[in-house]
Amino acid sequence: MPLIHNMLNMEEELGYASVGNVAEVDITETFNHVTIDTKRARKAENEREEGSKNEAESMSDDEEDEMHEYALSMSDALELLMFMRKYESSDAIINTDTVSTILAYMTGELQIDHIPSIVESWSMLTQNMPLSAPLRRALDNMMTPALWAAHYGHILEMFGYMLSELRSAAKCVRPATPQRAGFLYVVCDRLDESAINKPALFVIGHTNRAGIIKHFGVPGGLRDDDDRDFKWGACREFGEEVLGAEHPNVPLIIKTLTQIATSFIPLVETDHLGSFLVRVPTASLFEKTMLLNTIFKGQTQTKEKKLVWRLSGETTGLTWITLDAINAAIEHGPWMDGRLRVTSDLLSTPKLTKYITLRPFTIGAMLRNGEYQVGPAWEALKSIWA
Repeated sequence: MPLIHNMLNMEEELGYASVGNVAEVDITETFNHVTIDTKRARKAENEREEGSKNEAESMSDDEEDEMHEYALSMSDALELLMFMRKYESSDAIINTDTVSTILAYMTGELQIDHIPSIVESWSMLTQNMPLSAPLRRALDNMMTPALWAAHYGHILEMFGYMLSELRSAAKCVRPATPQRAGFLYVVCDRLDESAINKPALFVIGHTNRAGIIKHFGVPGGLRDDDDRDFKWGACREFGEEVLGAEHPNVPLIIKTLTQIATSFIPLVETDHLGSFLVRVPTASLFEKTMLLNTIFKGQTQTKEKKLVWRLSGETTGLTWITLDAINAAIEHGPWMDGRLRVTSDLLSTPKLTKYITLRPFTIGAMLRNGEYQVGPAWEALKSIWA
């Protein structure tokens, strides 16, 4: 069955015709035949071009790594194309060539000389989509072939944001089952670095599949069924994400944190969320007690090495960001992807300002109207250090 026919019939197959019907649909088989057809077409095209391809026109290894790092899966790419058809304007026509070119870009397999054609089609195909104002501005600002060629990873990452927003707007994603999660907000009263004697928040880097840091956040995550409570789950996640332990000694972690903390109290407690403050006198006391003889193997590390230190299979790097810097970032507003970029007082120099990108919901999140709303944990922290 031709690729274009498969794509145009996906709406009925996926259940978008009746809102909320997607929950029980397994889309794996839906895309199998599309994947086979596409791979055959690409293989034939590669064989034709093999002898004549100019090396200068090829992407560098770094560019290819970046592109595939953020590339959408075949199913997600086809779902986004289906949304394009749903919202296409009367002036836009999705033909086979357009579909194939956009599909190749989304899945990280586009040749550079094809980029102009996809950018020319993109504006008409997306102009009626119900996207948030910040994402719309980001897309409009990137609407040139040169930028699409130079920023593969960034464009592909925005595709992911687009798909998430479109699914939400269409109310066709699986109804969210409330998940329970716990987090630790470790805050030192003094960073005890020269000229930076301020309260600061401990954050760790979360990595993608390639091991590259995407953003930083506080330790924590979903609560397991055998976790006793949110505090137990947050400390177990601390052991896994920060200490790199496969089976953390949770009672020992709780005992040690309690011993060094001036307060170990809840910031937020609901049926589905538990966030806790671990307030310590200094950053050095926390690191010496919790990290020196565990993840650092008894060796004192520089702040630069800590920033890239491998912690676990999902986390790399740790640092501290001052509460003043977080407040300044909130006042400035998030970056175009909705995440806060916080100035690192610890790592910046008079000649170079360095930023830490924060994971969504660590401090707050951007609403669809572009406003940034802080979360209850940060509100509680602010009241303590007001």
